[in-house]
Amino acid sequence: MHTSSTQTSSQQPTAAFAHQAAKASWVCAALVFCVTTFGKSIGPKVVIELIALLLMVIGFVLGIVALFGISRHGAKGILTPALTGILLNGLLIFIFATNFMAARAKAQGISSELKPGTSLASAGNMDTHDRKSHDQES
Repeated sequence: MHTSSTQTSSQQPTAAFAHQAAKASWVCAALVFCVTTFGKSIGPKVVIELIALLLMVIGFVLGIVALFGISRHGAKGILTPALTGILLNGLLIFIFATNFMAARAKAQGISSELKPGTSLASAGNMDTHDRKSHDQES
């Protein structure tokens, strides 16, 4: 009869937290793609993007945490998945940040063009002819 201790000792190297964190790091990046692709039909865009951002940050942090486990568990099974997760999630965070900054700059530009009493929603609906006439009045 086999004891459970012999079964767990043979599974121990891949069951370490560092291995699981490394795998979860790149899986989070894959989940970001799934959530953004299929989530558009499920819920509001803002909520889906916040969930995606949370997954990106979690995946990035898990990749870094996994790298700290190399000294104890060795690089095998940790280094490649952790670096993959860090690179993918880092790239996704960079893209998210640049898009956020561009949208923020655009929103600030629109809000600075507003006349007193004009709402931001109506300013976003102005066509190019209205913008030209608005610019000539100013």
